[in-house]
Amino acid sequence: MPPFCGAKPVYAAKKIQNTVASSADAEVEGAMCGIAGIIDLTQQRTVPQELVRAMARAIVHRGPDEEGFHFRPGLALASRRLSIVGLADGQQPMTNEDRNVVVVFNGELFDHLEKRAELRLAADDVFVNVAGGVKVAEPAIDLAIALAIASAHTNRALPQGTFALGELGLGGEIRSIPQLEVRLKEAARLGLGHAIVPHMGGRVPKLGGMALHEVRRLSQALADI
Repeated sequence: MPPFCGAKPVYAAKKIQNTVASSADAEVEGAMCGIAGIIDLTQQRTVPQELVRAMARAIVHRGPDEEGFHFRPGLALASRRLSIVGLADGQQPMTNEDRNVVVVFNGELFDHLEKRAELRLAADDVFVNVAGGVKVAEPAIDLAIALAIASAHTNRALPQGTFALGELGLGGEIRSIPQLEVRLKEAARLGLGHAIVPHMGGRVPKLGGMALHEVRRLSQALADI
C-alpha cells in the first residue's frame, strides 16, 4: 500500500507475517493531512482496530480537524485531516457507489484550488495519470498536477509545450525543488518551449530559447490558464 501525504514524505513500511503495515509522516512547517493503514495481501486476516487507531493518534498533529477509518478483513485505513476550506464535505475514507473501492488521499491540492483560485471542485471526480506507466513520488509534481486540474475544470488548455515544476506549500506559495536547473536544461533539450517554475532568484540558466515564467504563488501560475 503506497501511503503519501503532503510535502517531503517519509514512508515507514514493515512486513510482519505477510502483513504490510504502513504510515506516512513528513517534516513540514505546521500541520498537514496524514494517512495510515494495514493491509494483509494474502490471508486477509482481521486487522486489530485499536492498532490502526493508535497509528492515527500518532499523526494527529498532521490533521487535527477530523479523523476517519475503514475496517474490513485484511484491510484497515485511517485518515487525519487538516481542512483549509471547511469540514462540510470530503470526509475520508471515501468509497464509490458500490462501496467496493475505498480511498484515502491527500486533498491538499484541491483545498488550494478551491480557496486560492476559487475553483469549485467538490462535485468533480478527479483522476491523475502519469503517461507511460511511470510512478512519481516527489513534491516537484505538485504544481503540474494543480495546473492540470485547473485546466480540465475550466476547459482551457495550457500553452502547448508547457513544463511546470514546483512544490505547493500550505499558504499557496510555490517552493523551490532540488536540481531545478538540471531539469530545465533537460526539458529544453527535449524541445519544450515554456516553463512555469518557482522563483529562481537570478540563477537562470541558458536554456536555448525556452521561456521562463517564475512564480512565487499558485495564483501567479494559474494566470497562464
